[in-house]
Amino acid sequence: MPSSHAQRPAPEQDDSTPHPALPLSTEIPTSVVNHLRASEYQQAIDVLRTLARTPLRQHTLGVCALRLGRFEEAVTIFSRLCLSPGSVMMRSDVDDVLQINYATAILLSGAPSGAMEILQGLHDPSDGPAVALRLAVANWVSGLPWWRRLDWKLNRIDPPHASVPLPFAPGVFPFAVKPVSPPGPESAGRRARPAAPDLAA
Repeated sequence: MPSSHAQRPAPEQDDSTPHPALPLSTEIPTSVVNHLRASEYQQAIDVLRTLARTPLRQHTLGVCALRLGRFEEAVTIFSRLCLSPGSVMMRSDVDDVLQINYATAILLSGAPSGAMEILQGLHDPSDGPAVALRLAVANWVSGLPWWRRLDWKLNRIDPPHASVPLPFAPGVFPFAVKPVSPPGPESAGRRARPAAPDLAA
């Protein structure tokens, strides 16, 4: 049975309308990238919300919402980007990364069946994040009571309050974000080394 989340129509406002292509550094300010690298997702959201809406900025907002555990907010953002306005139909031009993020939001909002339905429509089902999501769902299903497992396998019915744990940070940013690396022990040791005594004293 399709998830009620998967069948929720997109809001009439359409955030997927293409905008003139901008360089990443122009569309996503360096300050936002730095916040993302430091896992400062709320700060990144605060900056993005001061800017004009573009699909890339909204996509980034959605992933930040996922990382902060605001799953219903992420569902709303991604449905505007993925679905035709006022309908439950997936747009034909939605790329796999965006669909995977939408599926992740649906999954974490309590509708694993809806997430699996979205993943079935990927252009490349072997995409790493998609495989990881399917594996997480499979592990979750294996821990259900036998009658719930049967209901899932036969009818794709979500158990009440379905909660699928993910062993990784949810969401994939639509551009590369290199985390800030902590200082290595050698560099930390160099900073902690006391100054040499003043032999001229």
